[in-house]
Amino acid sequence: ATYLTALVRQLTGMVGDSLASRGSEISLEEVLSNAVFYSVFQKYLNEHKLVDGKLLPFMQELNAYLDSHSAAGSLSMARGIHRKYMVGAASLFSQELVGTISAQLDKEEPPPRDLFTPLLTEVYGTLSKSALKLFQQSAAFQPCLELKAKETQVSNVSEYKLLQILEDRKSTRLNSSHD
Repeated sequence: ATYLTALVRQLTGMVGDSLASRGSEISLEEVLSNAVFYSVFQKYLNEHKLVDGKLLPFMQELNAYLDSHSAAGSLSMARGIHRKYMVGAASLFSQELVGTISAQLDKEEPPPRDLFTPLLTEVYGTLSKSALKLFQQSAAFQPCLELKAKETQVSNVSEYKLLQILEDRKSTRLNSSHD
């Protein structure tokens, strides 16, 4: 019994160390920027209701705003994000931050690119405090780790299966024209 207890403790420690080390392999930034990781993370968050359901759509719209190159369009996009996620009962953020952003959007000039940076910092804090850690310790994180591990693998010719030999039509046409 003593031997088995020691073995169980040893295995439990190894599993704990494995979970701890694998969690640091994929950062929050990578999870949010990789479409596959993001999709798995979003599904996990929605299933477990770890954060407000509007938080990830807010980040998607914020990314679209940051990717926008049109100065004229950026004001209307920023106002749309503001109206949808920061006004009234729907607000996800502190009133102080919302007030600062509202004052900037009341001006009839394109907003600065970093207008939503304080909100982004707040969102990253919210996600990394608990949601990311719980996600990294869940079974849902395993496929992300497997995909991440495959990124570094270099394919070998022996891993492929020959299905069909493709002809070079250009050389076939040249050969047939000489006949």
